[in-house]
Amino acid sequence: MTRSTHLGADNERSIASVVAVVVTFDAPEALHECVHALQAQTAPVREIIVVDNGNADSSVLRGEHGETSDTVRMLHLPENTGPAGAFARGLREALSSDPDFVWVMDDDVVPAPECLQLLVREMRDLGDHAVLFPSQINTRTGSNVEHWGWCAALIPASAVRRVGVPLAEFFWGMEDTEYFRDRLPLAGYPLRRVAAANVRLPIRDADARRPAWKYYYECRNRTYFYLYRRAHIPATTRLKSLGYRLVGELNRVRRVEDEKLRKTWAICLGVLHGLTKRLGRRVETDSADRAWSRDPPLGPTTSGSQ
Repeated sequence: MTRSTHLGADNERSIASVVAVVVTFDAPEALHECVHALQAQTAPVREIIVVDNGNADSSVLRGEHGETSDTVRMLHLPENTGPAGAFARGLREALSSDPDFVWVMDDDVVPAPECLQLLVREMRDLGDHAVLFPSQINTRTGSNVEHWGWCAALIPASAVRRVGVPLAEFFWGMEDTEYFRDRLPLAGYPLRRVAAANVRLPIRDADARRPAWKYYYECRNRTYFYLYRRAHIPATTRLKSLGYRLVGELNRVRRVEDEKLRKTWAICLGVLHGLTKRLGRRVETDSADRAWSRDPPLGPTTSGSQ
């Protein structure tokens, strides 16, 4: 009798209203797999908001037999706002239906069936006052990775209401770091990883080549972040950290990249724009490479594809 009562209480405790936000860009197969994994969760997702930056095919709304799913809502944006703008918009949309939690992820994240149930159970144990991440399995290597980004993070809706949404003006890069590693913990929502819950996602080779625009946005946003968003950290510490990161990017270009002058210039321009607070989408992204992919084409790239 005691055991049965305990299980019933545990089930009640794990029940929650969850809205999932999935940001997608030109990846219909990945999006389809992600959405179907969300629909197969042992703890139901009340709604799945797909924020589309790249004219995704609405067929993702249909099930295996062609039926339309009432739980999936496609939100087409008029222009590509990058992950920063798309997650900001998606989180605002999610809050409009007053959920308990928002579950955020990129389109190439595939949660295991019990992932949400385990996350919610842990969240209840923490008094709904944390940001939880599942374990992440790199589909390229099969190994576990420790990434604190848009990888099925479960966020209390109260936290989003308190701290706001990611910085849309970052467009690409560092918006997840600013949000998860800085703003949410400072507001009293520590980051925790739930080992039993897991997702699959591709993580690119650390030595894979990047297009010049990625260097631009990464360095611009990092410069702005360290100089203007981390006032709680001593200025000398921030400047040392920023310098270390920028030198690392320059060394990376020297070590593994083609088009070294072009990419070095992208870093320098990014630093200049970060110093002068010139944010927003200022450099065009290459349509041959997804605007926030962790899994770009590997191997040498030609100048024409950069």
